[in-house]
Amino acid sequence: DPLRDLRAPRLRIRLGFHYEESTESLILGGGDLGGVSVERIWREMVMYLSEGNSREYFQELKRLELLPRIFIGISDLYQIPQNYYHHLDVWGHTMETLEFLDALLEDPEKFFPGRGSVLSDWMDGDVEGGTSRKAMIRLAGLLHDWGKVETMKVEESGRIRFLGHQKAGRKFARRVAERLRLGRKASNYLIEVMGEHMRLGFLMESGENVANRLKAIRDLVDICPDVVLLSLADRMATRGVTSTEEALARFQKLTRRVLNDYYWYKEEPRMLSGHDLILELGIPQGPEIGALLFKIRVAQREGLVRDREEALQFINPRRKGRGKILSG
Repeated sequence: DPLRDLRAPRLRIRLGFHYEESTESLILGGGDLGGVSVERIWREMVMYLSEGNSREYFQELKRLELLPRIFIGISDLYQIPQNYYHHLDVWGHTMETLEFLDALLEDPEKFFPGRGSVLSDWMDGDVEGGTSRKAMIRLAGLLHDWGKVETMKVEESGRIRFLGHQKAGRKFARRVAERLRLGRKASNYLIEVMGEHMRLGFLMESGENVANRLKAIRDLVDICPDVVLLSLADRMATRGVTSTEEALARFQKLTRRVLNDYYWYKEEPRMLSGHDLILELGIPQGPEIGALLFKIRVAQREGLVRDREEALQFINPRRKGRGKILSG
C-alpha cells in the first residue's frame, strides 16, 4: 500500500522511532501515490495537520521527497530567496511560520489575553466533513507564500519583491483544493485565508483606525480570527535586518485590537436598521444606506453614540429636539 510511505513519517515522529535503512530507501524511491485514492491521501494529511508539531512533520515530508507527490509544484518554493525583511528563504520562513502558528494554537491566551478560551473553541470547530479549522489553518500556513513562485521580481538595485503574491496564492490554493477534492466550504476557507493573509499588514501600513479595522472585519467576516492568527504567525517569522522588535510589538497590538473589534462587531447589537434611516432621512434604499449604517457602527464603537436616539441625531444633526420615531 503506497499510502504507508505517507503514514510512516507521522508515526515515526510521534512515537520517537527510527526507520530501518531498507524502509527509508523504499520511501525515498517510492512512486507518486497515484495508486492511492485522493480521499485516503487527504485523510492522512488531516492527521498531520491536526496533531501540531508541524515544522518537524513537514520538514520530514520534504526530506523524504513526499511533499511534491501531494502538492505538485511545491518544490518550487524550496530555493526562493527573500528580501531584507526576512532572515530566511521562503521555505525556511514557511517552516518558522508553522512553528509560531502551532504556538498560537497551543496557547492563544498567552497572545490574546481574555480571548484564549473562545479562540480555542473556534479553532477546534469543524470547517467541513470533520476537518477542524485548526487543521485547515495549518494547511493555509504551509501554502501561504506559494504565490511568491509566480511573483518574484529582482529590481535593478538587487531588491527582491513579491508584489501581489497573496492574490497569486489564491490560484495555487484553488489548485490544491481541486487536487485534494475538498468540499466547497473547505476550498473557500483555504482560498480566502491564503488570499487575505496580508490584509492586516496592509491595514497597518495604510493607517490603522477604528473605521479601517471594522471595514477589514466586515470584509473578512467569519475567517477574521483565522486571518489574525496566520497573519501574526507570518509576522513573527519575519525578522530580517529591517524588522524590529518595536514593529513586531505594534503588529501584535494591532492583531489584539482587530480580534477585540471582531467579537464586539459580532456581539454588540446594531442601534439602527436600514428602514430607520429611510424613514428618518427620506432617502431610497441603496448603497448610501449601507454606508450610513457602517458610519453609525464606527461611531458606536468609538463611543460617540450610546443609544438609538443619539445614533439618529448623529446621522441627522437637524433632528435634535424632535421626538423619537418607532423602529420599523
